Amino acid sequence: MTRSTPNKKQEELIQSTEGVFLADAGPGTGKTFTISLRYAYILDNENTDPDDILLITFTNNAADNMREKIIDLSDYSKSELSEAPISTFHSFCHNILMQHGNEVPALIGIDDTLTRSTKIIENEILEKREFESFMSDFMDRHPEYKDFYRILYDKTDLLDLIKSLGAKGILPKREGWYRNSEKYLDGDFQKFKEMFDQVNEPREGARGKKQSLLKKRLSGYKNKCFLNEAPSMEEIRGEGKQIPERFAEICFEEDRDELKNFVHDVYFEYIEYSLRRNYLNFSLMMMLAYVLICEDHDLRDELSFDYIMIDEFQDTNEIEFKLSLLLSRSGNICAVGDWKQSIFSFQYA
Repeated sequence: MTRSTPNKKQEELIQSTEGVFLADAGPGTGKTFTISLRYAYILDNENTDPDDILLITFTNNAADNMREKIIDLSDYSKSELSEAPISTFHSFCHNILMQHGNEVPALIGIDDTLTRSTKIIENEILEKREFESFMSDFMDRHPEYKDFYRILYDKTDLLDLIKSLGAKGILPKREGWYRNSEKYLDGDFQKFKEMFDQVNEPREGARGKKQSLLKKRLSGYKNKCFLNEAPSMEEIRGEGKQIPERFAEICFEEDRDELKNFVHDVYFEYIEYSLRRNYLNFSLMMMLAYVLICEDHDLRDELSFDYIMIDEFQDTNEIEFKLSLLLSRSGNICAVGDWKQSIFSFQYA
């Protein structure tokens, strides 16, 4: 067994096992070595079995490399760690659904089941084709949303929206939204206004102030279709270098009930479509695993861990972080990532 010597900061993280720790570690900082040694330290010093430690990596190759590193650094053999939960979030959630998720669609009002033959669609081009086929059928069955179809430039933009909502834990039920997640669709005006002001600030140019980034982007919408009640392009542009501030409130306070109904129905019926076609994308798989763990308390207790470690935390989205919190038996979570890559913005934010 080969042992290397960690530096002072690495040693501090390795031996800090109780509580929540967020470690800033970019490329070349010995991140893999530190995580592996921390795992080995917990095994050797905390009277803990490998089954009580969940180690999440971003890729399957990283999981395999981490497992090999831990074998080298700990007193455990390859056979003893072969089934240890060292994996990606996707693999972990897939295993949960295959073993326990047969009836999970019913929890959101879908009369269908998951089976062990349910495929995970990984090919982006194939997934877009499936979604376009779904949308063509949806549009035929829902003429009431014709105004939205008219302004929909690319159908697969809705697929991106579904993935974005799923990454935040926003999921539809047959009637309404799961756990009142609709409130997140309404947003927070203060945060919206801060973002509006930031992109609406005139930019510095070689010859003085230039128009804001927000105003510049309006040119990309010149030949787009808009709802009948939308203000004119000239009205929005105004006369200065910024979009008139009143449009921040006008946009935010717009009645979006019909839009939310449209998004809900597309989202929910796409889940139904996917289950009928016997496939899930990664986003839907994560969401169904989240629902299952939220609703089945006995299963959650069974699957919980004494220690959770997350590598490449900057690549983690909100639903994955929520899953980590749900699965933490003792509140001992260590997340390692690169702050320079916007660790708290999350994927799809």
